[in-house]
Amino acid sequence: MSRSTVQKCLTLLAALLFGAALTAQDPVIKRAGINSKTKQPELARAMLANQKSIAVTADGRLWALVHWEDGSKVGSKFDPSNNTSRHLLLMQSKDAGKTWTQSSKVRTSGSHYGSIATGVDGYTLHITWYAWNGKKDSLNWYNTVFYASYDTRKAIWKGTDVVLVPGSNSRSQSYATPDIAISNKGVIGVVFACARGVPPSWVGAGGSWNSGLLWKKGANWSKPHRINADTTGVQVNINAHRDDFWMSYRVATGGYGIEVRRFDTIAEKFGSEGEIPVVADANNPKRNVRTLFANNISHLAVQPSGDLLLLYANATSARGGGKLWFAYSKSGSFKFQKPFQIDDDTAMAWGNNTYRFYNLTRDGGGKVQVIYSKLVEKNRHLYTRFLSATGTIPPYPGPAIKLRTGTADKQFFPYISGYRIQRGRTTSMVTYSDLRPIGPLTGGAVRFLGAHTGVGVFKGAGCSGKLAQVPELEASNIPAVGFNLGLSMSRHPVSTGALLFLGLDDKKLLGVIPLPFQLTVFGMPGCFLSQDIPVILPYAVNAKGEFSLILKLPNDQRFNGLPLFWQSYVIAPGANTGNAILTNGLSTVAR
Repeated sequence: MSRSTVQKCLTLLAALLFGAALTAQDPVIKRAGINSKTKQPELARAMLANQKSIAVTADGRLWALVHWEDGSKVGSKFDPSNNTSRHLLLMQSKDAGKTWTQSSKVRTSGSHYGSIATGVDGYTLHITWYAWNGKKDSLNWYNTVFYASYDTRKAIWKGTDVVLVPGSNSRSQSYATPDIAISNKGVIGVVFACARGVPPSWVGAGGSWNSGLLWKKGANWSKPHRINADTTGVQVNINAHRDDFWMSYRVATGGYGIEVRRFDTIAEKFGSEGEIPVVADANNPKRNVRTLFANNISHLAVQPSGDLLLLYANATSARGGGKLWFAYSKSGSFKFQKPFQIDDDTAMAWGNNTYRFYNLTRDGGGKVQVIYSKLVEKNRHLYTRFLSATGTIPPYPGPAIKLRTGTADKQFFPYISGYRIQRGRTTSMVTYSDLRPIGPLTGGAVRFLGAHTGVGVFKGAGCSGKLAQVPELEASNIPAVGFNLGLSMSRHPVSTGALLFLGLDDKKLLGVIPLPFQLTVFGMPGCFLSQDIPVILPYAVNAKGEFSLILKLPNDQRFNGLPLFWQSYVIAPGANTGNAILTNGLSTVAR
């Protein structure tokens, strides 16, 4: 797009902004349902790498982490001779998932099972995974947990791979299944599972089958800390909500049970509320009932409000009676309500059984849904239900929504991953394995559950000065050409004024000054302008510190795929010598 065309678009949008209907009210969230004409682009036909397989950057590109075995080795999939045949590929799509190309791959051998997240700058991908990397004995391998970041603008890895947890023994010290999350201020958290030992510098009690957490604040990684206070902590899942990490995992109590724990990245401490059992024992509210009988895998979604939705499975015996459940926890309550059943799956067991054919995703209106197949059906079909504080939609025991009728056994086994990052706005995205690949890239897909595939992505952290909270700016619906775009401002100082900036460039301010630009010279240390500011719109928040704006994006294909950048300058007396703070930056890409 030429600069003259861009200027025309910006001029048109500016006119729309100043003519838009503005209301000082609570932000309105539009809820999107499942569209009967769901798009189903292929993802290079390969197996997705759980836990979080898909990410979105501020330019609207989709990114996926894909596990691929190239067929160069034969024999058991657990044979150490397969060390060089296993890869994690980094794929990208520039057209909302219609086509995918390989951008790179992780730089270790024997790579398996990873997790990916977009950093607060909106362009850096943070990736964790585990790999053998040539470390094995005559019978087995050593699993080591790695971390690296990838600059999507330059298409290069940044620096060298970081060994977060070194495997040194195939039995006692084997570390695997990492997951990653990033706080609003850019603190990176990585969780991982231990086998029969703990790594060097471990903080907390040792033993077998623990889960660990490391975090990076600034330049350095912390020591690995034991997450589980209960006996054993298996297959931990991590999510970020503002300055907190929330984690779910399986413990021994409950034979076996599911616990949730919070970590405060500011204080660098676990929450004082301790572990939160999914089904508390009336005689010991800090522990699960002794007959929960869950299996290893649980998944957690955190709403922008701080509400928690937890997905897990259990059984009545080690040989069957399986059921799929979710439990809801109101923000600040630190306890779960009585769980709701999602479905029956009589072939599932409990205890040391790992199932990855169910997961959570979030739709364009912020509503969470479960995506799953059933072991009793040999994972031939793909289902969904929406989850709420009052139950499932459609309600159990009625039939679930069938997303896809399969054609082969294990078609939706074992890796289903749902996109559920709550910073920003996207349609619901689900990745699944669609048959295990060996040799040529075969058998994977990404599915969009909604009418629009535009995105809203946080880019650039906000600042609060001396105030208690950082003001926030977010898209309240999925950006789409020819439709209304909603912007919601919240957590502002009450009854104050602000300026909303709109620009098309997040590289240079006024075409000269590199961005992001630190505003210390204006008395706002720690505040960074993340974009140019050719259009400025004043607004005032209400007594709750909130404001909402709705405008119509023209039905003009020049807006298709065009990133629009937003950030607010908020008047805040006493916050600093400049008496002002900034919201986070936001990129909206309509399609």
